[in-house]
Amino acid sequence: MMLSMLAEGVKIDLYTLTQRCKTVEGLGNPAAYLAKLTQAVGSGVNVLDHARQLKDTETRRRLCLFGHELAVRAASDPSGVLDWATTEITAIAAATVHANDITPLSDVVRATLDDLERRQQARQVGECIGIPTGLQRLDVLTGGPGMGKSAAMLHFARTAAVAGVPVCVFSLEMPDTQLAGRMLVGGSGVNSGSFRTGDIDADSWRRLEQAAAELSALPVYFSDCANITMGTIRSQCKAMARRGRCGMVIIDYLQLLDTASRNTNSTREREIAAASRSAKLLAKEL
Repeated sequence: MMLSMLAEGVKIDLYTLTQRCKTVEGLGNPAAYLAKLTQAVGSGVNVLDHARQLKDTETRRRLCLFGHELAVRAASDPSGVLDWATTEITAIAAATVHANDITPLSDVVRATLDDLERRQQARQVGECIGIPTGLQRLDVLTGGPGMGKSAAMLHFARTAAVAGVPVCVFSLEMPDTQLAGRMLVGGSGVNSGSFRTGDIDADSWRRLEQAAAELSALPVYFSDCANITMGTIRSQCKAMARRGRCGMVIIDYLQLLDTASRNTNSTREREIAAASRSAKLLAKEL
């Protein structure tokens, strides 16, 4: 009933749902039943967490059913079971990829500009932009302590995207807004120190907005999940590839991957080597 209302664009609340239920015969007293349902949940504040738990439960149930059917098919039809199993497990993996796990550059750029505006406002009232050190002059110069690294990866990503190659960037070291900020600075010519501290004048804002429009048109997608694994990267890349959005994959950087192994004899070097091999196999497959 609610799905049909959603498809029709009808606003769903207790009253509208009750009225819709009255049009269906045999439902008894829908108002009392729906009121009872609303009392079963104390609050809708954590509804997204509840939905994720339901999604995880569904995934586990699908895997269990897959395992049982795989055993039956392997015993009765071993010749065709591999193709079937590959198709099924790929479908399950694709369904577990959350839409908010990988974000288009256009969305990240807008969030970065919003954050820049916040830094500018903070600077105008004399607040520290980042984490205060207690040394006022240092805070003014740096905006609080931070980290830096080479912009080569972002240069590669932008060059490929300009050439029409969709790029998926998995950043384990830096948040996506910081990466987009570096791209904005590079594309606009605005001083990086001024950008970091929010010291932006009208001309700089104009150049940043122009650079933002250019970047937003590029097929670049960011995922900045810190504890991601190669298995998750593989699933996300295959899902993006099916939509034509994965022509190049960048992992920044491989040593930060979650490579936890159940093998107690495994060394860190072996885990990194396994992650590197998995990345190479993914590149060959896609």
